[in-house]
Amino acid sequence: MRNIFIVILLLYVTGCSTTAPLVPVAYEKAASVTTDQTATIKLDTGTVTGSSGSTLMSAGNNVFVPIYTGPVYSLHFGEEDQLTFLSSLSSELTRIGVLNVLQSGKKITLESDQKIRVIFLRTHHDPEFQVYTLDVAFQIQGNKRSFANKYHIVSHTSITEKLFTNASQGKEKAAKKLMVSLVEDIQRYLSKQSNANASIQRDTKASAD
Repeated sequence: MRNIFIVILLLYVTGCSTTAPLVPVAYEKAASVTTDQTATIKLDTGTVTGSSGSTLMSAGNNVFVPIYTGPVYSLHFGEEDQLTFLSSLSSELTRIGVLNVLQSGKKITLESDQKIRVIFLRTHHDPEFQVYTLDVAFQIQGNKRSFANKYHIVSHTSITEKLFTNASQGKEKAAKKLMVSLVEDIQRYLSKQSNANASIQRDTKASAD
């Protein structure tokens, strides 16, 4: 019975589906900064990788042997998932009033107040426990100010999450963590920009007086 339970658990973790496209994700906090500025978000895709997977197969008489498979490319956090994430980021920034995103994708043709670039340097999928690792660089460029940062996102790390997370859930966990990091950094950047502009206006007024 114990061996049967292990097999069922491993089959759940490794995921019965061979595809797990990322679903749209949301930013689940209120905005700390709101503006009427426009933005565009450009995507750059780097390396997409994945480890080999394994499961157990019955050899009879309660004997189970490990079966190893290659990387499951359809479960990787590839360009299609990255574009879905970019669309979610654009929608959420606009929805909560942080920026009005005019365009997002691999190619940007519109001008905007803020130019954002999201670079997926490397994404990695570990099918053993459906863990997704995202190494992402971020840049935002305004008229006079700019900001850049890098993020190392791991979808989940606890034993419980590893045992009961499938591929779709793993992707969503990683995407939500990245969403929070990006939106909060964008808000910090815009807040500093607003404070700097206010300081310039005060200095200009003082000089005029």
